[in-house]
Amino acid sequence: MIRKAYIKEAHAIRDIINNFAKKDLLLPLSLSEIYEHIRDFFVFVNETPMNLRFTKGHANRPFCHSGEGRNSGFTDETQTSMFSTKRHEDLQQFTNEPLDDPQIIGVCALNIIWEDLAEIRSLAVNEAHQRKGIGTNLVNACIKEASDLGVKKVFCLTYRKDFFSLLGFNEIDKSQLPHKIWADCLKCSKFPDCSEIAMIYEIQPPLK
Repeated sequence: MIRKAYIKEAHAIRDIINNFAKKDLLLPLSLSEIYEHIRDFFVFVNETPMNLRFTKGHANRPFCHSGEGRNSGFTDETQTSMFSTKRHEDLQQFTNEPLDDPQIIGVCALNIIWEDLAEIRSLAVNEAHQRKGIGTNLVNACIKEASDLGVKKVFCLTYRKDFFSLLGFNEIDKSQLPHKIWADCLKCSKFPDCSEIAMIYEIQPPLK
């Protein structure tokens, strides 16, 4: 599920971004920077609507019907046995509670630059969940928000030209971008010999 980030998720956002920053694939972000821009971030969360928990006997142990997910210790056979005998009556009561800490597996931010220009930045998806369309959905969420705000163009600086080309971005010369965006580049270990490509997406007005 994609949604806007919450304040309490700043640490998780920092960790996933800086994991890629260590590989020189993204610019690192400090906690203070993330808090300052928390409203820019979309997150993709691996979220289960309800978390079934035992209220007696095995308190706080998650239970999964299929033997998969947060707890894979139970098989279908053992589950059937547990609930077909009176020896386990003390395990048969549950409470439905929302998950307190859904796992963040992808992040992306939309940074407004000017009245007609915004930047997509800090796009990162956990390696174990890549190639599932999560990055595409995060970028599309940013583009939609930009459109809703009345922004006409969205750009990015990326090493993944192929990925953004498939989403409708076109390569442009870096000199076409505002000078203010280069302030962040001073933090990059590759500065000034950066091989990132500048790409832009022009938002089409809605059909009347």
